[in-house]
Amino acid sequence: MSEYGFDYHDASDEVVAIRVELADQACTELRRAGLPVFLYDSRVEERAGAVVYVDRGADVVCGVSVGWSCDPDMIQAAADSLQRGDSAASISRYPGVVAMHMRGALIGILTSAGFTAVADDDLNPDHVQVLGRESV
Repeated sequence: MSEYGFDYHDASDEVVAIRVELADQACTELRRAGLPVFLYDSRVEERAGAVVYVDRGADVVCGVSVGWSCDPDMIQAAADSLQRGDSAASISRYPGVVAMHMRGALIGILTSAGFTAVADDDLNPDHVQVLGRESV
């Protein structure tokens, strides 16, 4: 047990390698569809487009997910609006609304390329879980 009250264990190297390969395939297909796409890293706030995440945890059902990131200036404008207490302003909601619309597009693109992709309605409602891919 960790000091935070839970055990975290990395997935095996083999499982992580499978997830990374699936994430790479998803990136390729999203790029083929014309979308800007990148694997999640520390510079995610500097870019706009489809963000592909690889979860390295041993206890996850889905190790690959995709979300949408708006232009960094738009995200900052939304954050500024929220900090001013203006949560009703359309700019405050814009990044989340766009991400929810893009979720459907991402599911459609990935499914048409042979992936099993579903909405992640639990922890990240604007993300898509990529569960696998048919043999190509």
